[in-house]
Amino acid sequence: MTPVKNHIHLSETKLITVADDLQNLMAKVFNEGLEGLVLKDINSIYEPGKRHWLKIKKDYLHDGSMADSADLVVLGAYYGTGNKGGMMSIFLMGTFDPDKQRWVTVTKCGIGFDDKKLEELNKELDMVKISKDMNLVSYT
Repeated sequence: MTPVKNHIHLSETKLITVADDLQNLMAKVFNEGLEGLVLKDINSIYEPGKRHWLKIKKDYLHDGSMADSADLVVLGAYYGTGNKGGMMSIFLMGTFDPDKQRWVTVTKCGIGFDDKKLEELNKELDMVKISKDMNLVSYT
């Protein structure tokens, strides 16, 4: 691939084999004011819509902010495709914002469920199908 000024930029790559090297690189990146790092297996390839790579950002590491978990609720769901077609399999997660006095979305969650668990969730969750009728959506 050829870089094209202001259009295509090639990312810097660095092979990390020792934990201390990763720690030093993270410190360098954060000191330079960059957003973070993307870690990947040297043999993996980019696949649209797949989440094989790991993103490390300062927000995830310091003061425990978003380090590994968050208390969220299911605000909505999307129907899957392929073998998950006709079943809600991607869940819109969020939390209540007391300052705004409303629910806000945080992320989508769509991996880690086997078919049995998805069937249970589809039965348990009392979802109202809104399709594209925005009159059925409560918002302020």
